[in-house]
Amino acid sequence: LSAIQIAVAHGARVVAVDVSPAALEAAQRFGADVVIDGRTDDIAAAVVAATGGGAHLSIDALGSIPTMRASVQCLRVLGRHVQVGLMLEDAADTAVPMGRVIARELELLGSHGMPATDYPAMLELVAAGRVHPAALVSRVIPLGEAGAAIAAIVFRPGQLLAVLVSGDHPGLILTQVILVLLPDRAFQDRDRREVVRRELVRGRSDVVIEPTPD
Repeated sequence: LSAIQIAVAHGARVVAVDVSPAALEAAQRFGADVVIDGRTDDIAAAVVAATGGGAHLSIDALGSIPTMRASVQCLRVLGRHVQVGLMLEDAADTAVPMGRVIARELELLGSHGMPATDYPAMLELVAAGRVHPAALVSRVIPLGEAGAAIAAIVFRPGQLLAVLVSGDHPGLILTQVILVLLPDRAFQDRDRREVVRRELVRGRSDVVIEPTPD
């Protein structure tokens, strides 16, 4: 869902695939032009049809053999696949449809996080109101409930993100972890920093915004 917001902010036409109706509904709210039920027999063919010949760029945000293969197979000539979801256990050494990669001269990229040097550009999108991270928050929970929340995400897919907070100031972890630990150059403009802080907790009466030391 974060990838959808960022892609829309950059003017991309977005096709979202998921097995969860709730996730597909959220994808539409965040700007996806087309949503495809991941239980479709041939996901790659559905994406090719929806994009008029294949996607220029595809992202596997889940990390599974079927989603990775569909992501590669839905690309048009010279397309690019980005593997964001972790491929664990048996999936870590799975076969890639390399014949298609060669025939279509595709690019395969792995992503293991965003470098700190890219934070300012990302935060500019938040400050400008072009992406809305607060919309990804389904609920705020005490830190002591983290284990159960993680288990719920694993065993009940389709839920939106839960933000972990604790102490007398719910939101302290949210604002400090996301904002204070970023490099100083990300917040050269204090007004923009405060816009970002408020966007992250927008509409939440149970979150207290604490001043951030300069």
